[in-house]
Amino acid sequence: MFINRLSLALVFIVVATSRAEEPVDMGTRLEPLVDDYLIATLHNVKQTLHEPIRREVAIVNDSPWEGNLRSPALCFGTGTYRL
Repeated sequence: MFINRLSLALVFIVVATSRAEEPVDMGTRLEPLVDDYLIATLHNVKQTLHEPIRREVAIVNDSPWEGNLRSPALCFGTGTYRL
């Protein structure tokens, strides 16, 4: 009988002290959902990554301090990726 009460008390303490995961504060900003970090569950849906659509120029090096460098990091495909 003592073991039953002790087990019940232990279960009650564990349940009472455990908390649900806190929600992530998104505010009003938009977030791309490219991984499962912000998604708790998926039911009857799947994530699809679409091809980008070429539009207007997003980044322009038009200030004198930006120089002629087009990209600060270049990737060379020589079997090993290096920056």
